[in-house]
Amino acid sequence: MPAQSNEKPHIFYLTQVGSLHDERFLVKLRDQGYPVTYVSLAKDRNTHIEGVPLHSLGLPQGGGKLDGLRRYIGTVMAIWRVRRLIKKTHPDILHSGIVTTAGLVAGFSGFRPRISMPWGSDIL
Repeated sequence: MPAQSNEKPHIFYLTQVGSLHDERFLVKLRDQGYPVTYVSLAKDRNTHIEGVPLHSLGLPQGGGKLDGLRRYIGTVMAIWRVRRLIKKTHPDILHSGIVTTAGLVAGFSGFRPRISMPWGSDIL
């Protein structure tokens, strides 16, 4: 947790790909003074939030015969890259914005404390 009790915790926000929900959530966190690192598993070219650093990991998003293998290898690589980013950014909380792939990567990162927040259809 933060060194001083009046500091807000640094949030490492991990999501599949930037959505309007992610953007609104991150803007609220930023506006309330939370330091945030935003990590998108896929290539996110649409979400640019001033004051919130974005790291796009480029996880494959489907299509083709090798889709399953590509996704498996991509997920393993994402876990490794997320672990490296966590060591680099020193967050206090890891927050995954969707339960499926981002939640899986967050879980295998080994970082705690960790929060996974479903947006709706990811838990149906």
